[in-house]
Amino acid sequence: VIGGGIGYKFNSWFRTDLTADYEFKAGFHGEFPCLPACGASWEYADISAWTFLANFYADLGHFGAITPYVGAGIGASYVMVDNVHFINPASPGGMWTGSNKWNFAWALMAGFGIDLADNVTLDVNYRYLDLGEGESGVIPIGGSTHPIVYDDLVAHEFRVGIRYMFGGGHSTPDQPVVASF
Repeated sequence: VIGGGIGYKFNSWFRTDLTADYEFKAGFHGEFPCLPACGASWEYADISAWTFLANFYADLGHFGAITPYVGAGIGASYVMVDNVHFINPASPGGMWTGSNKWNFAWALMAGFGIDLADNVTLDVNYRYLDLGEGESGVIPIGGSTHPIVYDDLVAHEFRVGIRYMFGGGHSTPDQPVVASF
C-alpha cells in the first residue's frame, strides 16, 4: 500500500485526517465446483483498490518520545478486478472481463508515533481495512449472465510512515486552568 493525507491536530489527545491510499494488485485464487465430469474450475483474478478515508485518532498519552494511539476511519473504496481467468480439466480455460466497483470502506488502527524532531514523527501502525466487495464482468452461467463476486475483501496492514506538522509541533498536554485571587 502507498498513500498520503492531510490532517488537523485539535489538542494533545485528538487528531483527524483525510487519506488516499492505493492497494497494489493482489492475486486471487479460488476453486469453483462444476459438473461431476469436470471436477473443479480454478478461478484467478488480480484485485487492486483505491481507498479514501476520513480518520479519527485518540492519542493515549505522551511517554517520552513515544505516543501510542488508536483510531478509526470511514469512507469509500474503488475496487478494480482484472485478469480474470479460469482453468479446468474439461476445457483449455478462458478469460473473463474485469470490472470496477465503489464500496463503503472502514478501518481500525492502532499504533504509536516516535518523535524524530519537534515537528516530525515516525508513525508505526497496524490497520484493519474493510474494502467491501469486487466483481468480474458478466459471465455466462447456465443460460444467463452473472458476475463473479469477490466478497469480504479486507487488508491487514503493518504500515510505517512520516507525519510532518506545520506551524510548530507537539503541544504539551492540556494543563488544568487554575485561578488565583
